[in-house]
Amino acid sequence: MRVKDVLVRAYAYLSFIAGIVPLLILLYNVFVNALPSLTLEAIFDVPKGVPPGVKGGLLHAITGTLMLIALSVIWVYIGAGAGFFLVEREGSTLARVLRLCIDSLAWVPAVVWGLFGYIFFCLRLGLGFSALSGGLTLGLMSIPYVARYLSLIHI
Repeated sequence: MRVKDVLVRAYAYLSFIAGIVPLLILLYNVFVNALPSLTLEAIFDVPKGVPPGVKGGLLHAITGTLMLIALSVIWVYIGAGAGFFLVEREGSTLARVLRLCIDSLAWVPAVVWGLFGYIFFCLRLGLGFSALSGGLTLGLMSIPYVARYLSLIHI
């Protein structure tokens, strides 16, 4: 092996170690400090105390997360439909326009998606600051990625 190859390989290994060691230390500390406090009561109890959430459990956080996941997964089917359309109608004008729109939406930052979701779902449609608004926004964010991925793998 050439010296350059050895140096690049050593740099790659050192970079991997420099990235993985702090992560392992962080995960170890989280698990060691959190495991004694993690009981069934802590998981399935509702938050209590003043200010809210100082005492009690994680029930609202867990159910909110599951609701967001369920609402956003529904939108995956729309992205899949767009991806299948791109594969089936590959050369058509509509497919080219749709591909351009999907590629453009994929570059929209998450902050802009969040602002759109807040203005459209929360304020304009009157859904308020809720899991429904968040799930719909997350679902819209996922459409371009699902569509583009499915159009690239040619199922």
